Amino acid sequence: MADLNCYFCGACCVVHGDANHRVALYGDDKNRLSGEEKYWIVDVTDYLRSIGCFIRKGKVEGLKTKINDEGLRVCIALNGVVGKNARCSIYKIRPKHCVNLKPDLVRCNKFRKWANLPMF
Repeated sequence: MADLNCYFCGACCVVHGDANHRVALYGDDKNRLSGEEKYWIVDVTDYLRSIGCFIRKGKVEGLKTKINDEGLRVCIALNGVVGKNARCSIYKIRPKHCVNLKPDLVRCNKFRKWANLPMF
């Protein structure tokens, strides 16, 4: 099995697809991210509806994304170069989705492919 070293990779922080212009916030994420509102998109409901996404209830909240120097759409909290020296600027209070993401060969290779990185 390949050595899945997450340090400095950041491929899982690359946002794939035209519809994914946010990193979802769930449960107590907003409380944990209190004081970091500059990173938030408060409501992208109208945008998601405009591209045909089904919205179940009210607002959809998430972290903003940005285009990095390599031309990849990434989480706004990601600094550095994906695959070389990427790091999360809010690691200690990152969203639950990110906390629950565990290294997995198939999943990591999918993320690395999206980030134009060599697969394991």
